[in-house]
Amino acid sequence: MYLDTIPVELNDLNKKFKNNDIKKVTVIAHTLKTKMGYLGMLECKDYMNYIEKNADKKNEAKDIGQKINKVRLIWDETKNEINTYIETFKKR
Repeated sequence: MYLDTIPVELNDLNKKFKNNDIKKVTVIAHTLKTKMGYLGMLECKDYMNYIEKNADKKNEAKDIGQKINKVRLIWDETKNEINTYIETFKKR
């Protein structure tokens, strides 16, 4: 389930980015782009698309790092909302 896999992938994306593993960054960003789209997280999908397309550009590194951090923050909020919904649904 995405609740379990997305946090792991975001951590992996951040590590690979810091280690300059461009190929892995591109693959992980592509995977997350798809998942964010399925969840309707269009801003995050756009960020992942940007990361996927620009991971190999050194002059974009600062912007990519900021986008990764922004997606992590948005994901944390979204995960809390999903968990609240699940708990509410279980009570019915």
